[in-house]
Amino acid sequence: SWFFPFLTIGLAGALSTFSSLALEMHQISKKHGWKKSVGYASLTFVTGLIALSLGIFMGTSVAV
Repeated sequence: SWFFPFLTIGLAGALSTFSSLALEMHQISKKHGWKKSVGYASLTFVTGLIALSLGIFMGTSVAV
């Protein structure tokens, strides 16, 4: 009931984020080659994992 809107918004956000990444990778690949495109995707992924880890750390270290 109340969860469905959050799930829908989250799914739409994930799809738009992924499509933006795919578009940027395509543009970089056309302009600079596939190696830079793969490097960009890898850097984006690693940065996302670092941000996730930091968010989990900060979220679990605060006493409620």
